[in-house]
Amino acid sequence: MISSILRLASLAIAAIVIASFALFALDQARSGEKQTVSQIAQGDNSTGAPPTSAPSNDKASANINEANPDPTTERAREHRHGALREAIDDANDVIVSPFTGAVSSSSSIWAQRIVTTLLALLVFGVGVRMLAAYASPGRRR
Repeated sequence: MISSILRLASLAIAAIVIASFALFALDQARSGEKQTVSQIAQGDNSTGAPPTSAPSNDKASANINEANPDPTTERAREHRHGALREAIDDANDVIVSPFTGAVSSSSSIWAQRIVTTLLALLVFGVGVRMLAAYASPGRRR
């Protein structure tokens, strides 16, 4: 009984973490697409140099996609995302909160999200499944 609950919890946690990361990656792709279209429209793409104006993925925008953000950033994220997306991100924030300190000094939002996602999947996906297998009543001791 307990092993079934642990396996189900592990599956649910992994689904939330993967869904949140996929939605984050989709946001980043859309942001990059908008930036590229803007550069092409302005003729800035011909020089190959980075844009002189701040890209749409600046620090404030990156913080919105940060895992487990501070309360101010959380409110900004709530205004930007829909209810379902915010529920997924809030659940993800709780799940990855033990791991955010591992990459808090990184300025790359991708590094922050990848590391916290992988650590959460390792601990809650693999680790809880191993615990479920150990707790299984049919397991030989």
